[in-house]
Amino acid sequence: MQELNQNDKNEGVLSKSIKGGKWLTIGYTIQKLLSLASFIVLARFLRPADFGVMAIILAIPKFLESATDTGFGSSIIQKEGEITRYLNPIWTIGVIKSIIIMALVFISGPYIANFFQTEVAVLAIQLGGVFIVIQNLFNIGETFLFKEMDFKKIIIRNVLRDIVYILVGISIALFWKSYWALFFATIASYATQTISTYFLHPYRPRLSLSFGKLKDLFNYSKWIIGQTWITQLYGLMETSILARLTNITSLGLYTKAKNMAAIAPGFIGPTIQTISFPAYSKIQKDTEKINEGLIKSMQIVSFLLIPATSLILLAGGKIILIILGQDWLGMTNILRVMLIFFFIAVINDILYSLFNAIGYPDKQVKVNLIKIIITLPLLIYFTSKFGAIGASFALLVGIVPITALNLLNVARLTKARVRDILGTIIIPLVASIILVIPALIYKDYILQLPAIILFSLALIAAILYYSMIFLTDKMWNKGPYKTVRLIIRHNLKI
Repeated sequence: MQELNQNDKNEGVLSKSIKGGKWLTIGYTIQKLLSLASFIVLARFLRPADFGVMAIILAIPKFLESATDTGFGSSIIQKEGEITRYLNPIWTIGVIKSIIIMALVFISGPYIANFFQTEVAVLAIQLGGVFIVIQNLFNIGETFLFKEMDFKKIIIRNVLRDIVYILVGISIALFWKSYWALFFATIASYATQTISTYFLHPYRPRLSLSFGKLKDLFNYSKWIIGQTWITQLYGLMETSILARLTNITSLGLYTKAKNMAAIAPGFIGPTIQTISFPAYSKIQKDTEKINEGLIKSMQIVSFLLIPATSLILLAGGKIILIILGQDWLGMTNILRVMLIFFFIAVINDILYSLFNAIGYPDKQVKVNLIKIIITLPLLIYFTSKFGAIGASFALLVGIVPITALNLLNVARLTKARVRDILGTIIIPLVASIILVIPALIYKDYILQLPAIILFSLALIAAILYYSMIFLTDKMWNKGPYKTVRLIIRHNLKI
């Protein structure tokens, strides 16, 4: 009977995961299209330097917000049982913390501007702390939506936020070609996100000083705090080195190349992470099911990301020229390096989500400390020698040994075989190479074709790619086809 109940539980988790994945896929697709559209339009009105200034405006508030993150949010999602008693104290800490951050950023604004050599944006930098206050006024009841994998409502929140960003940003940029268009668009989008949370869940937070209730969360949350500190330190370190060793235009090109390279990984990776963390948490003691879920996650990542990465590696310059214009061609090689970096980063993020869900959040902290030790000297050296492209190469070199460590950790904790995990990459990679070889041979001719013809060729390539995945499964019973079919059938109710 106990085994039957466990099977029902696992089946329920799978069903919720696939259903949640459907909504996240729809939502992230809309979000990425909106994000890409806003960037394409805003890039026509604003300079790369404006995007560089906005990156600096956000850098310090985001760093302080994350550096003071309590980690309680992840703790209550991972925790089994009732969590309501924790919500008000956690929310209160967030509100108090955000007000302090806003004051600190306002006072230190002139010094931040001087350090980043952006004295022209002192006022905007001083006001950057407002972003954090708005975010922390959210309805913490939305935690229940994540815990129960009710991602439809989360997507509604996010899409509303992004629609407001694009409308406000473009409206202001039409008349005011300045980083202020990005600033006010960000304010409006954060406010929309916060307000929408009160319509999506009936819970109403209130101030509570009963912080003693949170003691039993700290043993887990302290490692989440460590993860956040290291992630933000890494991001701030990266931005600071670029700003000091290059110039504001190079920083803008680097930032946007990184954002563009993250479009596909930033769609697929967070989707799988968002689903897998609560899903793994519900079956955290069932190693066999966890390994099965890991392989399926890797199959989906490889199936989708490898051909997308191959396409942009081949035609990155043409894509930038078509959608952004000649002023942005300087980001082409940065984009290519970042594409490979983000593919590897998604693999690591999936493994980190697994570690957190099964009760080993310390793994990410320890491994990322090693990443900083490896990457920092590389970042300084390559950026000083080669500029923004050197910085992107430093990130790529630094992440390779980290991935090896994470794979060894997951093998030790879950008894998964590293060759099975890496084996999920082989068939999509071979299929992509088969398609890329003729494209490389006729690259100069192909890239001269009109955009509509290029789109048609990409569609034909996608059909051929899927056909190869299908045939590999039928002939050798290998590859991601069965996992892809399972997800499609479940969502289409076939």
